[in-house]
Amino acid sequence: MRHSLLHAALLAIAATLPATPAVAQDDGDDIDHTFEFVTADGTIVPDGSVVTVTNAVTEDDGFGTLTTIMPSGLFVKNTEIDDASLLVAYTIGTLDSGNFQICFPTSCIYRSATGSYKTTGGTMRGSETRDLQTEWLPTAHGTCTATLQIVVCAQIGGRFDEIIDGPAVTLRFVYGDEAGVAASKPGIATPVSYYTLDGSRATALRRGIYLVRYSDGTVRKVRITG
Repeated sequence: MRHSLLHAALLAIAATLPATPAVAQDDGDDIDHTFEFVTADGTIVPDGSVVTVTNAVTEDDGFGTLTTIMPSGLFVKNTEIDDASLLVAYTIGTLDSGNFQICFPTSCIYRSATGSYKTTGGTMRGSETRDLQTEWLPTAHGTCTATLQIVVCAQIGGRFDEIIDGPAVTLRFVYGDEAGVAASKPGIATPVSYYTLDGSRATALRRGIYLVRYSDGTVRKVRITG
């Protein structure tokens, strides 16, 4: 009888205690997967992956200046059905030339030196996939490496407080033949092609201003006076 009364008393006390929040079982993965890096077709890029980028495109800004751009081709997906906030912490380890650019999640930031940085915070809708818009703008053959890590945030008013780290990925850009990049040494760049200001290739040079592409991959505006 005494044992039954003690057992009933313990149950009564337990009923008054606050419920313990459910905690996910530790599966050895100490990162949060609210957000994932994905490719254009939605394939998840696993945490810790190294993505090598060799595709480069040349764009004309409309004023006759040609810019070489190497887009990463990556996106970020919110895997939850609810809105969630984040920022991206990134470290540029190698930057042989030009600028590293990231336009995510809300604004564009250009970096011209190695180092560790963070984007501003932003919010993505539930199940939204957004272009990471991260690219290298080289001005000469070489490499650029950058490691990006998603950081899940809590938005409090206009502030984004960091909560937990998400997946990370390393981007490795290679502009020019990789063997040639590894063996290249500083030297004198020589002109390889000429363009008029409207972007047309020049076959005969006259007096005027031309865009000149050099052997090191740079493009400069040059005035011909002779």
